[in-house]
Amino acid sequence: MTSGDSMLNIVGTGTALIGLCSVPAVGSITTKLSRRRDVKQDGYEDADGKATPESVKAYSAKLPKSVVLASAGAGLCVSIALLVISPHENGRLMIDSLTTGAWALLLLQATTIASSRSTVQSYNLGFYTFLSATLFACLLLSQGTKTASHLLHTHPSPSPCDSPN
Repeated sequence: MTSGDSMLNIVGTGTALIGLCSVPAVGSITTKLSRRRDVKQDGYEDADGKATPESVKAYSAKLPKSVVLASAGAGLCVSIALLVISPHENGRLMIDSLTTGAWALLLLQATTIASSRSTVQSYNLGFYTFLSATLFACLLLSQGTKTASHLLHTHPSPSPCDSPN
């Protein structure tokens, strides 16, 4: 097995796991589309107590939801741009395509969180997105390490003793 094949296996497995973490988001979208109308959440109640109508109106999760959505969107845009303009040597096309697919799955998860009206559902979906993002960060770190190692071996820097002075 070559190093390119092992990286393809790692990225493919990671993207598949991110896909599994996207199942709750897909289920949420399916549930939302199958309902006739969105039930408005007038209050919030859990084991700790009940929120007052004033506190429910004052609470807003628009900023964090917007940041998650914008970050995933920007990541997908950059990934698509790199997929289009990068030279694909040593079988990198499939690896880069899988990476773009992982960004698309993260954007799907972020869109589901941003469109959710239920704070509990947003929190639960956010947990899966956190797992996906952590896994994806590890994949990107692995890819970067592999690329840096390849560059160091193919383009070694000159030693200080080799200077013309």
